[in-house]
Amino acid sequence: MKVEVYPSKVSGRIKPPASKSYLHRSIICASLSSGISKISNIIYSEDVNATLGVFENLGVSITRHKNSIEINSKGFQNFQQEKMVYCNESGSTIRFLIPVLSNNYNTYFTGKSGLMSRPFTVYKDIFISQGLVYKQESTEIMTKGSLKPGEYIVPGNISSQFISGLLFILPTLNGDSTIKITGKLESEEYVDMTVEIMRIFKVKIEKSGQSIFVSGNQKYVSTNINAEIDYSQMAFFAVLGIINNTITVDGINSDSLQPDRRITGLIQNMGGKVIKEEDSITFSKSKTNGITIDVSQSPDLAPILGVLASCSKGETRLVNARRLIIKESNRVLFFSYLICIFF
Repeated sequence: MKVEVYPSKVSGRIKPPASKSYLHRSIICASLSSGISKISNIIYSEDVNATLGVFENLGVSITRHKNSIEINSKGFQNFQQEKMVYCNESGSTIRFLIPVLSNNYNTYFTGKSGLMSRPFTVYKDIFISQGLVYKQESTEIMTKGSLKPGEYIVPGNISSQFISGLLFILPTLNGDSTIKITGKLESEEYVDMTVEIMRIFKVKIEKSGQSIFVSGNQKYVSTNINAEIDYSQMAFFAVLGIINNTITVDGINSDSLQPDRRITGLIQNMGGKVIKEEDSITFSKSKTNGITIDVSQSPDLAPILGVLASCSKGETRLVNARRLIIKESNRVLFFSYLICIFF
C-alpha cells in the first residue's frame, strides 16, 4: 500500500470510537450472564470480533446492529464445549479467556503467530501449581481443568490483563478467593475498569491496596451498558490539535477509569492549551516543552507522546515503557522509526 501525505490544517469536532478495553470486558460479562444484555456504542474491530466470535462458537446468541449488539446467553455453565478457541491477534481475548474457558476437557487456545509468541507464564505457573494441565506450543496453548478458589499470588509488573482474566472467573467458583499482588501493579486502572464493569453486572469485588478479595458463588446479571469512547484513540486527535490546529473531542466521560484519560493532564503539563467542558475537550495549537513522563500506568500513550515530544522544546523522557516491546509488535521500535522518518 502506498500512501501520500500532504501538509494541511485540520479543525472541527470529532467523536472517537468506543474503547476496545471497555467492549471486551462488557462482552465477557454479558456472555457470562443469564439473559439478554445490550451494549451500545459498539465498534466492530478485529479484536472485538475475535471476542464475539469465541462466545458465538460457545453457543451464545449475538445480534449485531450498526451501533449496538444484543447478547443472549444462558450463562457460562451452559456453554457448548468448544475445543478450539481462536483469538486471532487479540491479546485481550486470549488473556481474559484462558481462565474463563478452561475446563475438564482439553481446550486449545490459538491465534496468529504473533499472538502465540507473547508471554503467558503467569497462567502456566498458576495452572501447574493447582495440578492442572497447561502446555504451550508455537501455535497453541492447551489447558485441561478448571481453576480452584483460593489464594493467587501474581506479580504486579506483568500485564494487568492476567489479573482481569482471573477476576472474571473467580466469583463463579464454589469458594472465596484472594489475589495478592507482589510489587507495583502496572496499568492498575485497567483492573479498576474490570472491577467497575463487573459491578454493573452485579458482581462484587473488594480491592484494597495490593490485595483483591473475591467472594465465590456469585452470578452475573444481564444488563444494558453503554461503552465509553476510547481515550487511547482520543490521544491522537489531542496531539494533532496541539501541533496543528484546534480540535474538539465530543462524547467524553469525565469520570472514566480509562488509564489513558491522563493524556489531557500530560499535555497541559507540557504547556498545551486544553479547555474542558461538560462532555467535550478542546485542544489548540500550542508551544510545548519536554518533561519526564512515567508511562507504566498508561503504556499505550507512549507512541503518540513520542510524536508530541518530537515537536516540543527540550528533552522529553518516557520512562517505564519496557512492556511496549512485547505488544503485538515492538511499539518502541516502531514509533522510534516513524519519528525518524517524519521529523
